[in-house]
Parts: sequence; C-alpha cells; structure tokens
Amino acid sequence: MPEKREREKIKHELIESGGYTLIDEFRARTDVDKGVNYLEIPSLDVRNVRVKESILKKRFL
Repeated sequence: MPEKREREKIKHELIESGGYTLIDEFRARTDVDKGVNYLEIPSLDVRNVRVKESILKKRFL
C-alpha cells in the first residue's frame, strides 16, 4: 500500500490526466435504486467514487 503522500499524488494524477496505471485490486458495485455505479480502490483509500458504466464495461467486463 502506498504511503499517504504517494496516494495523494496518484489521486492528483488521476484527476489531472484522467488516468494512471495502478496494479491493484479494484471493486465495483451498483446502487440499483439510484442507478449509479461506484468504484473502490483500497490501496488509495478511495471508496464510493462514482464511475461511468462505459468505464466499467471497458475495464471489468
């Protein structure tokens, strides 16, 4: 797991460039009632981040 400072750099890179290569476990879930998809990246301490269905299909299916 990256140190807190490194996690923040990675998150910044994701926001600025729209992508970052990270080899890790990711989890996706769908809130059926709201029709929203969420992504979790445990090593970055990221939880409940909304993600487009098109990204899920491209990366997870």
